[in-house]
Amino acid sequence: ELSDYITPTLGGPDGPQNLIALSADAHMLAFDDGRNTYYGTLAPPSADVLSFPILMSGPLDRLGSAKGGPFSQGCTTIELERNNQYSTLDFVFPDDEGGDACIDIKSYRIEGSTKKTIIDNRLCGNIFHATDAVGTGSCDSSYLSTASAALVGVSGVLCFAALVMSCR
Repeated sequence: ELSDYITPTLGGPDGPQNLIALSADAHMLAFDDGRNTYYGTLAPPSADVLSFPILMSGPLDRLGSAKGGPFSQGCTTIELERNNQYSTLDFVFPDDEGGDACIDIKSYRIEGSTKKTIIDNRLCGNIFHATDAVGTGSCDSSYLSTASAALVGVSGVLCFAALVMSCR
């Protein structure tokens, strides 16, 4: 029902088309430009049916999970480790009267002492998207980070070596 309200009012030809949904409880970073957020019953997805973008952000310090979607730009998480992920939205307003206001969206993952940019988008003007080009963005979900997987591998080799040495 919510899509059936949002699409014709905010996303209609005379609507402002300036809504972005934010979610922080999915325990992943994900972005969809609007092509996959319409769940209404008024009309099938098409070039004439516009829907809003959604940003999934988090977790700051919890285990990751992958759910929902598809997302036009995919999603990312590490499921068996604490994820240090967050997003920022910067509202940029034009200096002149004729320009469009923009939202700069940036999502980050902290890995050790490094801040890695995962999502970097700028949305300007009417930010709703046609729903006719369904996104197939996949979710880049892993159980362990590369560093943790290497540590588990080395630990396994050392345990095996200790077992062999103790059998002599």
